[in-house]
Amino acid sequence: MSIDVSQLVREILPTLAFFACSQVAVILLHLLLCKIFRIDAGTALITSTAGIYGPPFIAPVANAFGDRDLIVPGVICGTLGLAIGTLLGWGLGALLGMIVI
Repeated sequence: MSIDVSQLVREILPTLAFFACSQVAVILLHLLLCKIFRIDAGTALITSTAGIYGPPFIAPVANAFGDRDLIVPGVICGTLGLAIGTLLGWGLGALLGMIVI
């Protein structure tokens, strides 16, 4: 199997740059909203972890932060985020399917 690495790099770098910029923008927006609404640091950290990594990473982060009371709300937040994101993805896929076809 032969791979043209230069072509792979040329095609993948813009996509990676887009995803990196959008991820950084979402994290900064989350932190800005936490600052505006005066959310405490523990809750901001847990909800950020739930949004980025998902529910399995909540417990280790809460243990490291030293506030085990945030585990259940963090898991709920991460699970709801996954459910809402899935529904939005399906809806956007259906909408784009109607537009394109």
